[in-house]
Amino acid sequence: MRRKYRPFRRGSTIPELLVSSTLLVTMLALIARGAFHAQRLTVDSRQQLFANDVVANQLERLTILGPTECAQQVESLVPSSVVQSQLPEAAFEATIVQDELGERLELELHWQRNLSPAAVRLVGWFEFQNSNE
Repeated sequence: MRRKYRPFRRGSTIPELLVSSTLLVTMLALIARGAFHAQRLTVDSRQQLFANDVVANQLERLTILGPTECAQQVESLVPSSVVQSQLPEAAFEATIVQDELGERLELELHWQRNLSPAAVRLVGWFEFQNSNE
């Protein structure tokens, strides 16, 4: 009896290589896209937290002054150089509102953002000044 000689196959065929390389490239593209999006989210959340701190500090500083002094300060309110370096094209927008809820200051900070379109907006009420004191 004669045995049929069957050569031992080593290596891969062209279709196997094409399928494996296609899968590899697809997975790498998905991972790179996810990492890039995660990086953008991280930068955006850091900017949002920083802007929230800046607006809270300015709001606290301005509401202590009272409505008349605050109105003068609001006209010249500009972001500092530190804020400008962290938040591109930063600009404040302030409004003093008087209604049945009381006298309050609405302060917003706008800047050029990658992901989130909303600006940071906080509201602070002026302390009640009793005229009988």
